[in-house]
Amino acid sequence: MRFISSLIIVLSVLLFDTVLEQLFASRHIQNQRIAVVEKLGLLRAQLEGSLNANLHLLNGVSAYISINPDITPTEFNTLAAKLMENKHQLRNIAAAPDLVVRYIYPLEGNQAALGLDYTNNPQQRAAALQARDLNTIVVAGPLNLAQGGVGLIARLPVFYDDKSGQRQFWGMISSVLDSNKLFDQTGISSRPLGLDIAIRGKDSKGPEGEVFFGNPNLFNTPSTLLRVNLPYGSWQMAARPQQGWDTQSPYSWYIRLIFLTLGLIMLYASHLRRRQLAHERLNQATFFNAFEESPLGTAITDPANGNVLNINRSLRQMAGIADPQLDELSKPPESQLPESILALLHRADRPWSECSNPGWSRRRKAVALFSLRTSDPGRYSVVNGISRYHRAQSVAESTAIVETGYRPHQRRRHYNQR
Repeated sequence: MRFISSLIIVLSVLLFDTVLEQLFASRHIQNQRIAVVEKLGLLRAQLEGSLNANLHLLNGVSAYISINPDITPTEFNTLAAKLMENKHQLRNIAAAPDLVVRYIYPLEGNQAALGLDYTNNPQQRAAALQARDLNTIVVAGPLNLAQGGVGLIARLPVFYDDKSGQRQFWGMISSVLDSNKLFDQTGISSRPLGLDIAIRGKDSKGPEGEVFFGNPNLFNTPSTLLRVNLPYGSWQMAARPQQGWDTQSPYSWYIRLIFLTLGLIMLYASHLRRRQLAHERLNQATFFNAFEESPLGTAITDPANGNVLNINRSLRQMAGIADPQLDELSKPPESQLPESILALLHRADRPWSECSNPGWSRRRKAVALFSLRTSDPGRYSVVNGISRYHRAQSVAESTAIVETGYRPHQRRRHYNQR
């Protein structure tokens, strides 16, 4: 039993410790995710801002051509050079009347793109026609460029009004963005802020697109995901701490120390309680052994109703009752005593009383009852055969062997009154 109670305490402490540690670990991971979202949100804002700044340059070219559809190469070069003076990631700006590249700035290093027919290029045809049909900027790639290297291609359709006021398709404005430069200048390539980052959504396809930056496994493991908005479509960024998610709360050792201390206190308190109960059982065993072996006839009665709870061997002998057999142990003691002794025991309002029974022997012709009240719920009644000559001496002896709640001179005064 002692082992079981100790085991229950240990298991309870371990259970509560585990639950509390998991709660703090979950909150710790949640705080990490919030921090990653804040950092990734900052990088996303920088990426979207840089992309939009570059793409707005194309809107300027498109607006100029829509009112000057007969633009000359010189006019185009002057306009493009002016737009590309500021900081940007544009490698070039090209114009493709009727979807064939006729103008490009700067020409140096981009000669291979001149004469490119989008309708005959399998890699770029679908994106070019999509931009025309959607009438918005469509970002394709990253992909291999005709002039060499890898980059993003932004395409914007150009429409103009003819002399009759009908809206006509002029062609396409496109620009190649240096994707590596874009990611470097926005701080994504340098693993900023202690994060591992990956981006997917090739050709602006969002979560369905291919991964084109970073470790693809970030999308297969618990990571923070954010959407990067494009003029049409989107990308998706994934990020997590470079060292991975810390699943252990910084307060774990404090929690374990607290529960260890609590467990030791509970075990010690349980040990003290077991010692107290053992001491009480020993006291009870000592009392009932003394009660049973006492030479004085003794009974324990309930002060609430006067019922006899137990009688000892001396009282059974005095009343002529044999020791109960095994099958008689369940019988109430009250059913075994003569009426004369029961009447004596029920006189709980007197410190002592006297009665006799004609059927008793001369030696037990008269008996006296001493009703002794103690701090326990029961009342201890001592019954002994006495003579008138030894009555006062018996009273004194009985009060000496049983601890009572009143003084001996009170008993003697009551006797003298009788």
